[in-house]
Amino acid sequence: MIRKEELSYPFIKKEPLTGSFQGMRYHISMGKDCIRACTYPDRFCFVKTPEEEKCFQEFPDSPDSMPAILEWLNGRIAFYQK
Repeated sequence: MIRKEELSYPFIKKEPLTGSFQGMRYHISMGKDCIRACTYPDRFCFVKTPEEEKCFQEFPDSPDSMPAILEWLNGRIAFYQK
């Protein structure tokens, strides 16, 4: 399970945050007016993973979005477990 300490809104404001957990990788970055989270299989890096293997979700650009992002990421883990 991904812990809240692993996600940092100030960090995401500056540069993309990446991580992995049990076969799933994630990439969280700032969009124009939102925070954009992506999960994908733990085979390649974000850039080399085909777009059809990525799952995106957008959240409001606010520190208050961090619990929702964490919940979404943890809900996606089952899709990638081997």
